[in-house]
Amino acid sequence: MRKLKNLLSNPKALLFGDQAVYSGTSFLLTLFIARNFSKEEFGTYSLWLIGVYFILNIISTLSIQQYQVLAPGFKEYKSYKSFNLFLLLALLILSVLIVFGAISPFLSDFERLQEFKLVIVIFGIGFLLHDFLRRFAIANDHIRTAFFMDVSYTFLVVLLSVAQYLFAFSFKNFMVLFPLVYFPAVVIGILQFRNESIETKHWKYFMSQHWQHGKWLVLSAMVQWWSSNLFVLASGLYLGIEALGAFRLVQSLFGLLNVFLQAIENYAIPTAARIYNEFSIPRTVDYLNKLSLKTVIAFGLVLAMLFLYATPLLVLAAGEGYENYGFVVKGMVILYGIIIIGYPIRIGIRILLLNKYNLTGYLFSLLISFVSFHFLLERFQLVGAIAGLICSQLILLSFWYYALRRQKFYIWKSYI
Repeated sequence: MRKLKNLLSNPKALLFGDQAVYSGTSFLLTLFIARNFSKEEFGTYSLWLIGVYFILNIISTLSIQQYQVLAPGFKEYKSYKSFNLFLLLALLILSVLIVFGAISPFLSDFERLQEFKLVIVIFGIGFLLHDFLRRFAIANDHIRTAFFMDVSYTFLVVLLSVAQYLFAFSFKNFMVLFPLVYFPAVVIGILQFRNESIETKHWKYFMSQHWQHGKWLVLSAMVQWWSSNLFVLASGLYLGIEALGAFRLVQSLFGLLNVFLQAIENYAIPTAARIYNEFSIPRTVDYLNKLSLKTVIAFGLVLAMLFLYATPLLVLAAGEGYENYGFVVKGMVILYGIIIIGYPIRIGIRILLLNKYNLTGYLFSLLISFVSFHFLLERFQLVGAIAGLICSQLILLSFWYYALRRQKFYIWKSYI
């Protein structure tokens, strides 16, 4: 009891605990759905998530990402917080109208998308509201609010999972019930706004500021999303929904590595930026090289184990139905090895504020992917999809490396 009290009174520990609860629940939920439903049904769920994450990326650039930056300068405006909630609701309505009014008729290849229209809308709205409200709470240092939101979400996910185990719902019934897990979290999150002004006098100014700072981020978010997901979506079109599900399952397994990589990035970027601003490029490069070596050694051992025991680990996590997809795990090991080795390049681009090169690199990578995905998937199926992701990452890192060298920022110089 005392430990729980200490956790709730320590903002840093509470933030770490909240992230662990949120990420851990998402990871285990993915495995639960993969093990309890067919590969086709898991593929359908994966397709929904891909679409929701695409909308999340777009909405976030115009809403919560702008709030995180602009809020300190807008403290004198009492209606700014409520503006962000209404902006989110407007963007959600617009997204629903666009997706199911303009795009849905062209998605005849995904029949399940048509069958579950209403469920997808409710699921997507719950997911997006939960994500926005927890990030809004964290941005305002209301860590307890975010923590209780995620604990309530986790509790209902566990409750629904137990009910699924006992009553063996069909996939359709499970997904009809699933949006309910977001309800308490959303209510807790919306209570943050109960005392906020809803005066609309300054909303036009707020909107102009969000658009001014976010319009280029929208383009960047779309390019990055397509660069990361083109081969995943194409695998569903060319190879079937089961292949898409298997691909996403393996990506989810590697999502745990992403959590640790993000933690390293959150620490390394401000540290490297401070060294760069206070000292020199050589000292910054030296810091990044040493950090890279430690990261490669630590993650290299994990990746080696994943490569050697790819199939048994995948079967252990998701069931025997996925035993034929061990090669996807091995391919993702190679991809993540390249990503980890190239992390100093990514950090270098960030601290030098080379945003133009950042976007150009993604555009170049996406262009190559568009040109090659048909050939790779037609000839080599999922192996081709993995090869496409690896080539895309190599092209991106090579372009960024070239950009850094133009700035006389010589990553790995001492090793070459």
